[in-house]
Amino acid sequence: MNIPVSTDPDNFGNLHGHPSASIGHAGGHSAHSMQDLANFGDTRTRPYFVQFVASGPRTYAMVQVKGVSTWDETVKPFLFKLKKKEEDAILDAMVDAAGGEDAYLDRRAEAGDDADALDKVLTALKNTGNVGPLMQTLSVQNCAAFAEKYHFYFYLGEDFFLTRAG
Repeated sequence: MNIPVSTDPDNFGNLHGHPSASIGHAGGHSAHSMQDLANFGDTRTRPYFVQFVASGPRTYAMVQVKGVSTWDETVKPFLFKLKKKEEDAILDAMVDAAGGEDAYLDRRAEAGDDADALDKVLTALKNTGNVGPLMQTLSVQNCAAFAEKYHFYFYLGEDFFLTRAG
């Protein structure tokens, strides 16, 4: 989903959900995507801005503070690099789940041009490859790395308690 950009000067945050099973990451509760973090470029002139992500029992928050948080020309390339690492890890997990590269390509080929059939094949491989827990781990690591490098504040937790993780 594309998070709408608010022009209201009193808007200091937003919330969206990451429903794990609907995006093929069953069994995991991912934090902010790298695309979510790129949206801070639209809020960098505000005194502060908080992005919340709710995923299953987990809640995540990334906080930008004007004068503390950095936003420059290196942010988007950094985020794209992290996104590529996530995509590579997902592919590796699916290839392993299929039984190797040849078996993976055979499974994809069986779906032919049928997009629904391909989606079912990929979802099954993601589930077998435990992509959900993998993405949860990677998303948390990547959010913490982003927060540390660019001086944001990253929080995560379950129920009512969040702990600073970056």
